[in-house]
Amino acid sequence: MIVCSGFLAIMFSFLQIETAQARFMSGTPQHNDFFDFDRAVSFWNNLKTGEQYDAEYAKCSENEDYNRWDSQWLSRSATTIEDLTLEGEDDRELMEYCHDLSRTYDLWASIYKNIIGLMQDSWTGHRPVADAWNEWSAKACETRIYVHPWGAEHGYYNANIFTGECNDLPDWRLPDQVKEYDTILANSVIRSGKKNEQSRAVVSNYLAKHGDTLSQADRDALETIIKDLQ
Repeated sequence: MIVCSGFLAIMFSFLQIETAQARFMSGTPQHNDFFDFDRAVSFWNNLKTGEQYDAEYAKCSENEDYNRWDSQWLSRSATTIEDLTLEGEDDRELMEYCHDLSRTYDLWASIYKNIIGLMQDSWTGHRPVADAWNEWSAKACETRIYVHPWGAEHGYYNANIFTGECNDLPDWRLPDQVKEYDTILANSVIRSGKKNEQSRAVVSNYLAKHGDTLSQADRDALETIIKDLQ
């Protein structure tokens, strides 16, 4: 960490999100990529934490048939859900379930990547976003969730095909992703120069959650910044 003129610079490795980038190079999963779209919506609405998602995915992760199907699906863009052929109905039920669960995550990961990009980016002419998780402003939502895919004259495309909402993402972040997000948020707050209770709370929460991963010099620097924000 480097503290200079009130700025906090925390270096971290950008975590690569395991999305289906080869399959969905020009977009994200759509309705026809799911066996049961309503089931995918229920995953989105009901599996709110990473622990809940992992508990559901446990039945899929070690299933060899599903892993082969998933590999085929992700590597061959011409593959459709109609190409899944199995003899046993019980096996098919599990395969379809796991497929829909994975595609739900693929869409989540794509939206998450967009949010991180907006928090880091200032190309749009405004300051990088500094909003808490699932508390993104209308401007942030319009920029990264409701996007213009082929120009403004064609209207918005809503990346959240499940609910159409912006601030209802499940929190499926890994610990490194949580730190990544919190780091960007803390940096943005400090760069803003606003000395208020909200800024102080953001940096204080960062220190409380991630202080044990920082050097003593970094912790001391954050303590100084927190005092300066009072």
